[in-house]
Amino acid sequence: MVHGLRPEFRLLLLCAAPHSIAVPPEQVALLLGQVSDWPFLFSAAGAHGIRMLFFRTLKAAGYPRVPDEWRQACEHGLQTQAEENLVFTVELARLLGLLETRGIQAVPYKGPVLALQAFGNLGLRDFGDLDILVRHRDIHSVVQLMREDGYALQLPEQSRYANGAQHAQVPGQYYFDRPPSFRPVEFHTEKTLRYYPVPLDLDRLQGRLVSIRLAGQSASTFCPEDALTVLSVHGSKHLWNRLQWAADLAWLVRSNSEFSWDLAMLSAREFGAERMTLSGLALASELFVLDLPPDIAAQIKSDPVVTKLVAQALTEMFAGEFASAGIAQRAMFRVRSMGASSSGLRYLFRLMASPTEEDWESARGSRLRQMVMRPVRLIRKYGWGFSQRSAKTGAREAGDDPAHKVA
Repeated sequence: MVHGLRPEFRLLLLCAAPHSIAVPPEQVALLLGQVSDWPFLFSAAGAHGIRMLFFRTLKAAGYPRVPDEWRQACEHGLQTQAEENLVFTVELARLLGLLETRGIQAVPYKGPVLALQAFGNLGLRDFGDLDILVRHRDIHSVVQLMREDGYALQLPEQSRYANGAQHAQVPGQYYFDRPPSFRPVEFHTEKTLRYYPVPLDLDRLQGRLVSIRLAGQSASTFCPEDALTVLSVHGSKHLWNRLQWAADLAWLVRSNSEFSWDLAMLSAREFGAERMTLSGLALASELFVLDLPPDIAAQIKSDPVVTKLVAQALTEMFAGEFASAGIAQRAMFRVRSMGASSSGLRYLFRLMASPTEEDWESARGSRLRQMVMRPVRLIRKYGWGFSQRSAKTGAREAGDDPAHKVA
């Protein structure tokens, strides 16, 4: 368990832990008694994607020492998010039914699927969109179906898909919304998921898909062991800067009594994401005392790079504005996340040479121009990183680091 965090973060860790709503009320009350910055606490719960766990833990404990205005905020948040989660779930089931009528295999993941698969309750996980995996060869049919259903595809104006034609430019996701309600739906394919070391092969995973009930309908999704790697790649993509992503792993493993560690590690190797998965498990173990099999724990302990990745992830997760990793730190994280330096460098080069929608907008013109300008855009966006790290170090020495300030 990490130490030295300010009380607000210690409380959020307690709330995010598996089965946190069963925490003794006196333990919750003890931490709440140390909270001095209520706006920061509620803001951090939202930023880390654990509002529902946070609200429910406080409610289960009887809101000890919680001011009335913040108790009301909890009750309102519980009701509105639960209603929104249910609406998303019903919409997902409806869309999956439409896709099935067109003969399009679709695999939902994260969002309501993960809420049920890992948490066993739609009201325990925050989500604000739907993620659906389809084969890239079906994406044109998906776009037609979604447009017929009233959804609008959101892509840069210069994208040739604006006219519905297949094109060489592949976005990070095919993002749809439908006015006037704003409930985004993201379709992913083996080509949009560029942060996967090995392209995600739905045909290969076909035999391991499992059935889950969504709004009274049956849907297929990743088995828990494959979901572990999928979530680990996603967390690694974002440098694990959100507490939710580590909590997802802990809840997923603890909620599946027949979880197969052999299959989980086989899946990680098939995805080319073994170190990403080990780092995610190490992070979940560090934060939530997740018990790992001896051989996996030994593998983590024997890999000093995993220790470095976890340390950087914890910095990103808890150090707020002082921890914004620059391009140098982000590049190093990408390289280290792979099993060997050579594969890490190839992985980094592939990412750097893959223009995204932001690159299309900032460097209009040829793909070559976008590839050349991509590093420039990233430096402008994140900075080199050295100055941010220096500011962070200085803040800690001055006692102003929000992650470690004790109220």
